Amino acid sequence: MQKEPHALLTLKQAAAMLNVSRMTVDRAVKAGEIPSIRFRRTYKVPRAFIVRLLDIAESGQSVVVEEYAAVYRAETLAEVAV
Repeated sequence: MQKEPHALLTLKQAAAMLNVSRMTVDRAVKAGEIPSIRFRRTYKVPRAFIVRLLDIAESGQSVVVEEYAAVYRAETLAEVAV
């Protein structure tokens, strides 16, 4: 039986998926460019955000992370409000 992947990624895991350094993801998270959850001094990034971002890029569209993050947040808030 396969274990379902966790809904949250460490910054290192998110960086590996995006093929950038952990520091790049860390800066983007702290600048509010990538949605995150902060628990004490640890940040986690929603796996769904990274997967959807990569899906869009793989479909041939250009993606600006900051712009997509705004769309993702709006969609997420709309789902929570329902």
